[in-house]
Amino acid sequence: MTEKTPATAPVDENITGRGVFVIETVPAGVAVRTAFLAEDGRLLDMPAVFPDMMYAFAQIDELKQMVAQRFAEAAQIGNQVIAQQIQANRAQAQNATTASAGDANPVQIETKASTKTLSRSTDKDTKSTVQ
Repeated sequence: MTEKTPATAPVDENITGRGVFVIETVPAGVAVRTAFLAEDGRLLDMPAVFPDMMYAFAQIDELKQMVAQRFAEAAQIGNQVIAQQIQANRAQAQNATTASAGDANPVQIETKASTKTLSRSTDKDTKSTVQ
């Protein structure tokens, strides 16, 4: 015998607050959804309802501005991350060069014009040959 859970009737509840756009930066771009922000801080999923065309266009124009701002912020953060990565790569390359200064093994460096092989001897003399 299986037990059935009694169906609960929906409770009518008056909630005050306002409709909002929830804008998030995601790996694929910018995600937008509509919600209702209650005065008590709850965020409830809710479709956007526009009572007339002028209000709808005003809200859509505001949404466009918010989305454009989010993309601008994401681009600025992306530029900062790229700059930090470049600095980290340079520091890592500098540390690798300093650490290998005493190595007797040759180091191969790729450049656009040619390939250079640097040989380091134990007496710190450096020979450079272009291949």
